[in-house]
Amino acid sequence: MLKERARLAERSVIDIYDTIQHIYTLPTDDAQHRVVELMSQFRPDFRMLTPEGTWLSYGQVKRFFKSNAGVQPGLRIEVSQCETLAIEGSLVAVRYRETYHAKGKTTHRVSVAMIDVSTQPARWRYLQERSLST
Repeated sequence: MLKERARLAERSVIDIYDTIQHIYTLPTDDAQHRVVELMSQFRPDFRMLTPEGTWLSYGQVKRFFKSNAGVQPGLRIEVSQCETLAIEGSLVAVRYRETYHAKGKTTHRVSVAMIDVSTQPARWRYLQERSLST
């Protein structure tokens, strides 16, 4: 049972970044449809702590992606080192590395997410991202 919850959460990480990459890279109209898909994977009480230390709510994240839809056609996002840290009931804590390739630059982040796997799709409750120096 625990392995299945971990698998669902880790799969959610891969799926959500696939959707985020599409939001940035598809033509704007197609990307806007992906924002709806993305936001269905966050709980209404979702909170995010950005690498800059800013807290974002569900609504702020939604506005961010809507305003950035289609703006980086060459962006490629890789997710690696995905690891389950803890499981408490239906909440799974996952740590992973994000690598962004855009405009000849590569940047890295390490992130921790709390993902509720009691629903399909799994829904994110919390995300904290930290930029890594290269």
